[in-house]
Amino acid sequence: MNRKSEISIRRGHPWIFGGNLSSATSHFVNGQWLNLVSTTNVPLATGIYSTTGLIRIRVIQFLPSFSKEKMRENLIYALKKRNELRKITNAYRILHGENDFFPGITIDRLNTTWVVRIYSSSLLVYGRWLVWNLFDICKNSKLGEPQPKRILFDPPEKTGEDKIGFKKKILPIILKRLPPPNWINLILTKT
Repeated sequence: MNRKSEISIRRGHPWIFGGNLSSATSHFVNGQWLNLVSTTNVPLATGIYSTTGLIRIRVIQFLPSFSKEKMRENLIYALKKRNELRKITNAYRILHGENDFFPGITIDRLNTTWVVRIYSSSLLVYGRWLVWNLFDICKNSKLGEPQPKRILFDPPEKTGEDKIGFKKKILPIILKRLPPPNWINLILTKT
């Protein structure tokens, strides 16, 4: 990291952009967990590296070393924030990505189904681990969030920075099969 990314982390920003990293990152692989240290080698946070997209590191915890317990506390806190919603509807966002300290991942509840969106292929393992922990936490009926009967995963190539495959392969098929309304035709012809 450089000084700019260190300042960003100290302020609690969950992303580090590619331009704020040194050439040493060329040795990292997609999805690699990193201990992020200051320019003076002081541990600051834990992040996950991405080889694609503008966001190269998503900070998943702002502690000197990773804590599974803190991660579970954040999941429980997210569930408790949804208590009032749970009383009036069965369709809401359980996990709001960066807003709940889980960058790049959202989980929506639609009745008895969870829809998990992972916005980068670098987060696949982390996302599944979060879902497993959330499912386990929901065994505690005192929290009020029922365990789902189904869990659906939206792939990163459809939802996030890895969407080049979606744009090149799937989108043309959709546009061919479904005639777009006139306003979409206007947008497509002007771009």
